Amino acid sequence: MNAPLPSRPAKPILGSDNDPDGIFVAARDAIPILPTPRLPDAFSWPAPIGESLSFLPLEFPAAQAMAVPAPAPSAPPAVMAEPPRPDPPPSAVLSEQPAFHQPPPQERIVIEELGLRALRVTGTSGGDRLFGGPGDDRLDGLGGDDILMDSPGRDLLYGGPGHDTIRYDLLRAEVSLDTRFQRIGLEDGEDQYDGIEVIDLRDGDWFLTAEDPAALVQRLWLAATGHAPTAAEMIRESAALQAGGTAEALAGSLATGAGEAFRLQIQAALDAPREGGLDQPLWVPDADALLLARLCELGLGGAPGRDAFLHWLDELEGGRSPTSLAAELLATPEGQAQAAYADGQALALAAASWML
Repeated sequence: MNAPLPSRPAKPILGSDNDPDGIFVAARDAIPILPTPRLPDAFSWPAPIGESLSFLPLEFPAAQAMAVPAPAPSAPPAVMAEPPRPDPPPSAVLSEQPAFHQPPPQERIVIEELGLRALRVTGTSGGDRLFGGPGDDRLDGLGGDDILMDSPGRDLLYGGPGHDTIRYDLLRAEVSLDTRFQRIGLEDGEDQYDGIEVIDLRDGDWFLTAEDPAALVQRLWLAATGHAPTAAEMIRESAALQAGGTAEALAGSLATGAGEAFRLQIQAALDAPREGGLDQPLWVPDADALLLARLCELGLGGAPGRDAFLHWLDELEGGRSPTSLAAELLATPEGQAQAAYADGQALALAAASWML
């Protein structure tokens, strides 16, 4: 006869004398008591940059004994879930500040086939100011009159419908322009453009289409005189058209005293279509830059360094009077050695005479 099995010791009853601390479970199949899991010391949360981690506790409680009911057989194990990540920003760029995002895979492939890694910045149907990053970018202005700001790298610059401008913080001598292949040569490479009407530099503008006032002035002047206008004439008449003057008024002033043949040529130039690209880009100097160049030529005997030129140009564009700047030029060692003018007013008048 087999020996009887040893009797199973009775488990303490919750709250009884055998369970003075009340830390046991009275159920037959009670699970073991487990301490509350602790996170490791080197804990990192895969939250997006900038997302607040304030929901995480600063201190975790020590393990405590507690009564735990047996889990249901079908219940999955608890998993610590990541917090929801925010949706990516939209592709549209507000005119007040730039926004960047990667182009869709199919567009990124096309761009990388050209040998460029590009960020794409997209405008809206209105007038936008778009900024690139430090790498190779693609700027799409879409509708409206947009300004596409230059940035380092080899950029693709698309103006779209409207009157669009590329703006460089450079001088004309530092840039080359190829209108046939629509390329802009820079020190750090080439930019490619399309749908652009104006390339704006610090010392002037290149106009690329027949619809700009400068192109109309050029066409009427050639018809009336047989030669291109001077820089002063181009600046003055273009500014008059932009301020509300009419092409008919300019044509009428040019036709005054002209012979019949010239009047017919002027009328033909006035009636010519004002759309499409120009065969050659039209350079129009900036009035302040031209005045500064003349001040330096007369007062200093030549052009200053690039940094000095841009510094004085910023001051003129900021409202400083030519007379005050002329006096400063005359006070430099170069100006004192030149000693060509008695004071700043005399130099300023001489430099401004080109506008008369």
